[in-house]
Order: sequence, then structure tokens, then C-alpha cells
Amino acid sequence: MARIIDKVRTKRDAMHASNVAGDPTPLVDNATLAIAAIHEGLSSAAGSAWETYMKQFVNNNDPNQLARLLATDGTLNDRNARMRRAYLIGNGVCGTTTDTGLDHYVFTIDENIPGGDGCGPNPNAKTKVRISIQGLDE
Repeated sequence: MARIIDKVRTKRDAMHASNVAGDPTPLVDNATLAIAAIHEGLSSAAGSAWETYMKQFVNNNDPNQLARLLATDGTLNDRNARMRRAYLIGNGVCGTTTDTGLDHYVFTIDENIPGGDGCGPNPNAKTKVRISIQGLDE
């Protein structure tokens, strides 16, 4: 089964290929979804912009993956999961880096999902990053 991070990277690669070919439409569409999700927020109702944005990264409507991205799986206050969801939304509106950095700091989003395949490899493994606002060390 594809993990969330796999879907994120597939989306990133498709947006990049389209952008390189001169069609930024997928980037604009993704940014539009991300901006709407940011404005509605995580606690908005089912069918919200947040859910619409996150569903593009869920494998075959997997309820466990969707629950992770909607924070209905008990990770609402988990600082690691909160950070990964925030990056997944924030990276969607990073302009010129969305098509190359959509997966930036999202690699552990699949951690401990029931029936999941675990985390993706950390592409930044050689970099020590300290995010003091959340007190999160990688």
C-alpha cells in the first residue's frame, strides 16, 4: 500500500514535470486548495477545504491515512504529527518550491498508522534541524 509520503512525492513529481513543461496549472491548483485549507483550518467540518486538500494524499480513501491527516486519529495534540500536517499544508503554497519541496519535513507523517508501512526515508538525514517553536528536534 502506498504511504501518505509516497502520494505526496508522486504529487510533487507530477507538479514538477508539468511546471518544467511550461504548465504551472497543477501548482496553482494545489496552492489554491492549500490556501483554502489554511483559512478554514483543521477543525472545520467534513467536506471542508482541509479535507479536500488532504484527500489528495490518501491511498484509495484509506481511513487510517485520512484520520492522520484530519487529526482524528488521536494525534491532534501530537507535536510531531501537528508539525508534519502544518508542513504539508504550508509547503503547498511555497510558490516556486512547491513542485520540488512539497514533501519537505513531511516524511514521518505515516509513523504508527494502523496497517501502514511506516515512515518514508528522511531526505534531510544529514541535516540537524531544530524547530524551537515546537521544541521538536529531528
